[in-house]
Amino acid sequence: DLNGPIGVVMDPRNGSLYVANYLKNDIVRVEPSGQVSVLASGLKKPYNLLLDTLTNTLYVTEQETNSVSRIKLSPG
Repeated sequence: DLNGPIGVVMDPRNGSLYVANYLKNDIVRVEPSGQVSVLASGLKKPYNLLLDTLTNTLYVTEQETNSVSRIKLSPG
């Protein structure tokens, strides 16, 4: 499921990893169990990630559009 993983951030609350999947233009979540799921798609070369645990928001830089996207995560 990964193709060009580049940015990674861990959620300290539950141990999940969020990965910027650069060549597939999406963000995947890797659960501690190893299960992988697509969290967001349609991004333009996602690169760096920042997780704000206070607002439960994942920020993603998109290299192709020189922009930052905000993904609101479900609680927990």
